[in-house]
Amino acid sequence: MAGNELFRIMDNRNVGCAVLVPTVLAHASPPPLGQLHTLILAGEAPGVSIIDRWAPGRRVFNAYGPTEVTIWATASACKPHSGRPPRLGKLIGGVRGYVVDNRLEPLPIGVPGEIVLAGAGLALGYLGRPRETAAAFVPDPFSDVPGARLYRSGDRGRWHENGELEFLGRMDRQVKLNGLRIEPAEIEAALAGHPQIGAAAVELEPGTADSAPRLIAYLVAETPLPPLAALRTFLQQTLPVHAVPSLFRVLDTMPLTASGKLDRNALPAASRPLRQPTTEVETASATEQALASIWSKVLKVDAVDRHDNFFALGGHSLIAVQVAARVETRYGFTLSLQTVFERPTLCELSAFIDEELERRGGCRNDTEVIPQASRIPYRPNPLPPMKI
Repeated sequence: MAGNELFRIMDNRNVGCAVLVPTVLAHASPPPLGQLHTLILAGEAPGVSIIDRWAPGRRVFNAYGPTEVTIWATASACKPHSGRPPRLGKLIGGVRGYVVDNRLEPLPIGVPGEIVLAGAGLALGYLGRPRETAAAFVPDPFSDVPGARLYRSGDRGRWHENGELEFLGRMDRQVKLNGLRIEPAEIEAALAGHPQIGAAAVELEPGTADSAPRLIAYLVAETPLPPLAALRTFLQQTLPVHAVPSLFRVLDTMPLTASGKLDRNALPAASRPLRQPTTEVETASATEQALASIWSKVLKVDAVDRHDNFFALGGHSLIAVQVAARVETRYGFTLSLQTVFERPTLCELSAFIDEELERRGGCRNDTEVIPQASRIPYRPNPLPPMKI
């Protein structure tokens, strides 16, 4: 659940404190939510634009911590219009953290290294995965307690003089999308197993103020590629849904370094998704034209055909929330995410909207969007400092 529906529930129940993944807020305009005095962002790094939109009038915190530490290790207060992403912050009670080199030797302030964590919240390991447990949960050289361990997060960071920790990326190629960990190498191996694909590279395109981050697969084809729907089905046989790339781009050859390795920095920007050839390019009804305009804006594509599939164009559940919100603004009824999944093509979803409008006895295709009325500004009551 996300978007307007989530905010309505929060407003109706007078939610005062919420923990949300930043992606949920990336494209949402802050509703009044007068009771929401504290917002904790966790699961992935929040962008500057999110802080600038949501921090005024309430306290916003950036919380960091891998699941293996159950579940937060640091927190920092976020200030709007600071011009930089928030740091991970200071260690919270019950957690010990260090920045170390590859020998687990602590590094001085300002020197980047791996973030390792220990303390009361440390998990026992991975159920049924002794090899992974031994690699990630290692003996704690900083503790006098027999058998104490610490967790090697694989995150890269450094300390600042004020005791705050800064995140600098991953030691490996693991990425986070919508709060979920993804291994691009695993996706590349799955793509390489397809008989019609000669080479593959997968990268995470960072989000911007106007777009969410998304996975992009670069492909070199041995023969003409199968339809995108078939390629997605092939990947879903071995990968979770969230690890299936949103966009596919076909290259003649992969860019290589002088030593013959893949030059990831030279991969072209994937501004447009791979499109399947089609014979129809014109939308038919006024509803299709309006919906095509919505898709074009949220998916960042130039043109949408009436038989295009929302998910084949790079859509996912969080972008579907944006579609539902814009449909609600234009037509005055709530479009469920389930409907978007069940009717993923433009013509199918447009037909549903027309049916719903007819059932409700009216159509607002050609009406102007009614601006939201101004409301009394929220003035929060003074609150004591949050103990972290």
